[in-house]
Amino acid sequence: MVIAPEIGQFLRKARADLKQENVAQMVGCTTSYINRLETGKTIPSPQMAMKLERALKLKQGELLHKVLEAKLQKRSARVLQEFRDMGIEVPERPAAGAEEAIWAILRKLGFTPDDLNKLSEEDWETVRSVVAPLIQKLLERKAKVGNKAPAEKGKTVFIVEDEIKICHLVAGALRDRGFQVDYAFNGKSALGLLLKRGEKPDLILLDLHMPLMGGLEFLRKLRKINTHSKVIVVTAHAQDIVDLHAMDLSIEGYFEKPFDVQELLKKVEELFK
Repeated sequence: MVIAPEIGQFLRKARADLKQENVAQMVGCTTSYINRLETGKTIPSPQMAMKLERALKLKQGELLHKVLEAKLQKRSARVLQEFRDMGIEVPERPAAGAEEAIWAILRKLGFTPDDLNKLSEEDWETVRSVVAPLIQKLLERKAKVGNKAPAEKGKTVFIVEDEIKICHLVAGALRDRGFQVDYAFNGKSALGLLLKRGEKPDLILLDLHMPLMGGLEFLRKLRKINTHSKVIVVTAHAQDIVDLHAMDLSIEGYFEKPFDVQELLKKVEELFK
C-alpha cells in the first residue's frame, strides 16, 4: 500500500542535495508545498508528479505510479460503498483488493493508462459517473420481479470527449432527461468499447481533438461499420466543420466550444422527436 508519508520519503531521497526552494522553482510551486509533500501531509497531483519526475530526473512513471496508487486507495472505499448504497452487493475486501476492483471496473469501461494518468485528485469525484452505466445495468437486472420487465430504456448517447469535466457535466444533464449515457476519453477507447460490445448508440457526441485517436479518424472508422448512429460534433475550431462537410461523413450538427449545455440538450431532444 502506498501512502503519503512513503511518497514524502521517496521525494526527500530523490531530492538529494537540492534544496526545497530549488525544487519548488523548477516545478513552479511554493517551497511550503514541497515541504507538505515531503512530510506526508498531502499527495501531489498526477500533473505535479510528472513535473517532479522531470525536475528530479526520475525514471518516467516512477513517481506517477505511486501517486495514482495512493489516490486510488484513498478513493476506493468510498466508491465501493456507493455500490452498496445502491443495493449492489460488494464483498468486503482488504485495501489492495478494493484497489484492484476499481481498476478492473475502469478498464472494463474503456479506460486506458493514458486516460488514468490525466485524472487529478478532484477528477476522482467523477468515478461515480464513470461507473454509472455499469451500475444501471446491474440495477435493471435486479429490478425484474416475477414477469414484470424493467422500465423501457431511453435513447442511448455515447460521449467521446477528452475533457473529463465536460463529460461529467453533459452526461449528468442527459441522464436527468432519461437518456442512457456512456462515454470514453479518446477515439481509440471509444471505438474499442463499441466494437467489443457490438453497440450502435442512437447518438454520438464527438470531440475532434483528442489524444491517441482524434474525432475525424474515429468517425471515418465508425462509418465503415455503423451508419446508424447520429453524430453531433463539438469543436473549438471552425475549420473542422468545413473539413467534415468536405469529407461527407454525415453529421447531424455541431457546436463550437465553449457551448451552452441547454442548447446542446435542446438539439439532442429535437433529433429524437
